[in-house]
Amino acid sequence: SGLAGMSGRATHATACANVWKFRKSLKPSIDIVGVGGVETGDDVIRLVLAGAKAVQVGTRHWKEGPACFERIAKETREWLSQHGYTSISQVYNQLKPWSKERANQARMLRKEAKQNQAANGESSDQVQSNEASLWKLISAILLVIVAILCADKGLLPSE
Repeated sequence: SGLAGMSGRATHATACANVWKFRKSLKPSIDIVGVGGVETGDDVIRLVLAGAKAVQVGTRHWKEGPACFERIAKETREWLSQHGYTSISQVYNQLKPWSKERANQARMLRKEAKQNQAANGESSDQVQSNEASLWKLISAILLVIVAILCADKGLLPSE
């Protein structure tokens, strides 16, 4: 039908907000699964902080395959260790409301991370360009496969 929903990275902020809102509205005995834009261990942490007892990985699995599960789990364990936690349950539902001070801290951390990324020779534009090229290649290959299948079934117009 040509219609599709939104998925992947674009849904993560909304997913976190929804988990947080539901966690505040529902009984504590009701578990929430965080779904939307889970690509990294940081994404897992954000959803758990908002009140998710579990997370679902969808689009990332489709793009990266099953190896993404071990990578995301490893990144989550590393985050916990780096921040002095020994268990994911220690960050569960610990999201703090917005404050100007925390917003400034987050801004400084992002700036520092971007500087480190530049120092390591990584460019987000470069990564996006490579990913776009990959998708163009995949689309072209799929188009050729569909054309071959249609020709084989006699579904293409005759000359």
